[in-house]
Amino acid sequence: MSRFMDDFIWAYMDDFAYRELCLRDLDIEVQNEAVWLWLVHYTSWHVDIYPASFTTHACTLVTDLLFGPLAEKSKTVTTIYNKMADECPDSYCDDDKYLSEAMGFFKDEVALDNFADICREKIFDYLEESLDDHILDRIPNLLLQNEEKEYNHEDKI
Repeated sequence: MSRFMDDFIWAYMDDFAYRELCLRDLDIEVQNEAVWLWLVHYTSWHVDIYPASFTTHACTLVTDLLFGPLAEKSKTVTTIYNKMADECPDSYCDDDKYLSEAMGFFKDEVALDNFADICREKIFDYLEESLDDHILDRIPNLLLQNEEKEYNHEDKI
């Protein structure tokens, strides 16, 4: 099982394990960090998140702009979505340009001032169950590992 989110889970262990909260219950910045970590490490999810017109580089960039350290407002995100649609081969239809499993068909939403916020919300909604399941699956292992470290430390004293 992947351990890439272990530091993230430890940072919010009180919320997840002891207060029994899920990601939706936490601040939007925490949700964004979880989505960013997920999409950076599980790039295979990009095909579900972004339209077929997106290149690998565009997926990575938009992930950073929406959820990561480069978080931006809609103008930059809208520009990239439009540019990717404009640069598609002629054989691509609107579905290839403006459709993804996570976002649905979003051609009309690209022009909205809050397009980046719409993307964040739809992508989080799409990934939420997988993220929560991953976190809940890792918690017992992390707590057990911590107990073993403490036990081994006590043996050495």
